[in-house]
Amino acid sequence: MIIAIGPSNNQQLFLITKNPHNQIKQTSLAEVRFVEFKSRYGWS
Repeated sequence: MIIAIGPSNNQQLFLITKNPHNQIKQTSLAEVRFVEFKSRYGWS
């Protein structure tokens, strides 16, 4: 699973994996920022 965690202006993107032994691993991939769609075809 990939999930962004943190406030909308400064989030960390994480990859969450689970191995066959049910151990969960969390890997930080990048810093990201939520950008709201504001266009003719986006949501307002």
